[in-house]
Amino acid sequence: MTVTALSPHIGYHNSAKIAQQALKNKTDLRTAAIKSGYLTGTEFDEWVDPLKMTNNQQN
Repeated sequence: MTVTALSPHIGYHNSAKIAQQALKNKTDLRTAAIKSGYLTGTEFDEWVDPLKMTNNQQN
């Protein structure tokens, strides 16, 4: 899961809780993260960027 991208910002434990809640509630990671109160939708969108995570940057 892309939850790993959240760890530097909210910590491993909180990131793991979000992942567990998303799985338990059969929802997407973004929804679970926002519902957790640890971050906003804007922060999630900034931190969980697949292009940045894979270092694939387009010119």
